[in-house]
Amino acid sequence: MELLNIAEKFDQYPGEELDCEQFVRIMKQVIGDCAMSRRDDFIMQLVDLFFRSNKTNAATIKFADLTSYLIEHEIKNYTMDATQLDMLYQESQDIVDRTPHNGQIEKIYYFEKIDKVILFETNMRVVRIYDGVKMKPEPSIPCSGVINAIEFISDRNAIAISLSDLTIRFYEVQNGQHRFLRTLHVPSLQRCLAYVKRRTRQLLFSGGTQGAVFAWNIELFFSFDYKSQPGDPDYVPNQDGPAMQGPGGRKQEVTRDQQRKEYITYRAEHTPWFVYDFIQCLAYLPNINQLATGDYDGKIHLWDLRQKQVDGSSEAQGSGGDTMKE
Repeated sequence: MELLNIAEKFDQYPGEELDCEQFVRIMKQVIGDCAMSRRDDFIMQLVDLFFRSNKTNAATIKFADLTSYLIEHEIKNYTMDATQLDMLYQESQDIVDRTPHNGQIEKIYYFEKIDKVILFETNMRVVRIYDGVKMKPEPSIPCSGVINAIEFISDRNAIAISLSDLTIRFYEVQNGQHRFLRTLHVPSLQRCLAYVKRRTRQLLFSGGTQGAVFAWNIELFFSFDYKSQPGDPDYVPNQDGPAMQGPGGRKQEVTRDQQRKEYITYRAEHTPWFVYDFIQCLAYLPNINQLATGDYDGKIHLWDLRQKQVDGSSEAQGSGGDTMKE
């Protein structure tokens, strides 16, 4: 109902009070001259509404009486619906995950653009992928380290996976298959990721155990031709010589110089920004153009992406955790 129009109709009567006949007349005027307004059962519903709204049993009602009843009626209906949630929402019998899981499921993501459900388990090295319509399992992604976080890079149709071996690996996922794209080496374990597309840059923010927030220039990172390195899923040792060996004959993934070069080349936004505690989670707030980080000490820091500085902080309820709270 258009309450504003009804209120204006009430104002036209002395004392802003209406008897039953007047109430039915203005309600029909507000609704308009339609077939519904001429039906007898509809008129009886309006008469019934008049008397239900009239709690004092007076000959007239005020607009406040009507709105008070409508609000109370809606709250009552909402409460009744809430008590029946177990009837309204039931576990689907058609879509069942039959994949055996070896550990606790830590996080589940849904990426609408590629229509995929992606999850990983606690302390595991496998990313599981499902079709977004029927939850049909698709080929999983084996990883070189324990999975800490996953993010979708929408402009590349790629997912970024943060691993315990101090890498962020990028995969293209489509048509029921995945394809390794490239590896970014990071200075510390990154527990959380957030992709931010700005007018001039595509940035992947990460935060982790150093208490530092990094911004990685994704556009620049993908602009270079990538050559597979030792440790990459598709790496083939150079036939001209043996693969790089570390102490004890183990394969060495990358040299420190190579890590330092990547760090300097792809780091953006004058990062890192430090909070001096483990960063548990982060999220981009597009309406205010800020990045929120949740720390292990229970604090939330807001980073102004226009000024590249801390805007403020607030303390979360509790002593830490994986979710941010106001």
